[in-house]
Amino acid sequence: MGNGGKFLFGAGVVTGLGVLIANATKAAPAPHPVMHVGSINITVTPADATLTLNGQPISSGLTSNLPVGTYSLVASATGYVTKTISVIVSGDGITTVAKITLVAVTPVTGTVNIAITPAGYALLIDGNAVTATQITLSAGSHTWQASKTGYVTQNGTVNVIAGQPVPLNAALVAVVAGKGTVNITVTPAAAVVTIAGNTVTGTSIQLDPGNYPWTVSADGYTPQSGNLTVTANQPTPLTVNLIPIAVQYGQVAFVGHPISTIFNVDGTNYNPGFAQFPVGTYNYTASAAGYVSQSGQFTVVPSGITVAVTLQPSGGGQAFRIDTPVASSYLSWTGSVWNAVHFSDVATNDAQTAVTHTMTLMRHYRTSSGGESGDTPVQDSNGNVISQVVTLAPTGQQGFDFYSGYYSTVFPVGGSCDLWLQDELGNKGPVATIS
Repeated sequence: MGNGGKFLFGAGVVTGLGVLIANATKAAPAPHPVMHVGSINITVTPADATLTLNGQPISSGLTSNLPVGTYSLVASATGYVTKTISVIVSGDGITTVAKITLVAVTPVTGTVNIAITPAGYALLIDGNAVTATQITLSAGSHTWQASKTGYVTQNGTVNVIAGQPVPLNAALVAVVAGKGTVNITVTPAAAVVTIAGNTVTGTSIQLDPGNYPWTVSADGYTPQSGNLTVTANQPTPLTVNLIPIAVQYGQVAFVGHPISTIFNVDGTNYNPGFAQFPVGTYNYTASAAGYVSQSGQFTVVPSGITVAVTLQPSGGGQAFRIDTPVASSYLSWTGSVWNAVHFSDVATNDAQTAVTHTMTLMRHYRTSSGGESGDTPVQDSNGNVISQVVTLAPTGQQGFDFYSGYYSTVFPVGGSCDLWLQDELGNKGPVATIS
């Protein structure tokens, strides 16, 4: 036991029950195992679509334990366009989300249900013989002709709507000996045809031999008219292609008070400002928050029109008015010249929102001999119009005190003058007549 109670074993030291091993290296932990599989979580619309993954049937939802790699996912369904996407499956158990939404196929054909009397007729559609009572045709307009010996041939068009059934009905009329048949073909098909003042509802008519005036008309088209000659036991064609009328436009200026007014014209909203409309008549409703809506009608002409409205607050009363008596207004004289104008008034805003207006002092004078002026703004000595821009707070009032040091109009003493305030929309206040 020498050496102080310690045992020496080379580079190691043993002390009691403890063991210290010098220069030893700690072993590294075992590596995390790499998973070479993953999952796909599939969502598809419509839910009943058929799915394949790399050509193999698969269901929507979660599919696990797929080897790492790139997969081709195909979704298909009746009435929808088939769609293919690439899906990457990562390792280490990661789930890849795959979402497919199929787009419905747009129909390009429609069904024509045929009902023609009497039996034994021959039917051509676009020049091709048709014997079935139901056929499928491409969407659009198709011409047809129904005929039978001893009957008047009928011609027409059928407008096929994609994905929908449409009828083709006709009743052939027996030929009357001694009469002639007028076969009618017009564009557009909805045009109104008259012969000798009588409206023709079919595509043919039998008439006695002779001359007949005819007209063809339709909304949006230039009408046509003429004369036709009917020969006994012979067909006479009446073929007319109406020409569409060129659309004319006019400018509409929408002016609204308050400025937040919205004009709803036949379902479309317009802000105050300018817009182009085809010539015609329109219905409108003007509205703004806190105001009573106002409806009306306007007619657009090529030269343009203005639609101006002043809405009233929903609480009643006018949104803006000039309504204080003008007893304090006066004119001063120097000989026969009115050389000073003083005008007092008050404007009131009943609306729940602030309003801004330009107030202008206006005048209209009359001479003692019966002469009159027009309604014109009053000017100061420098020729400037006497006006004032004012913003009134909600439910507020403000007084006006207009004064002109010089008024240049000269006319004999004994005349009179009307004075009033007027805003930029043409709204007038009470008139003060001073003589």
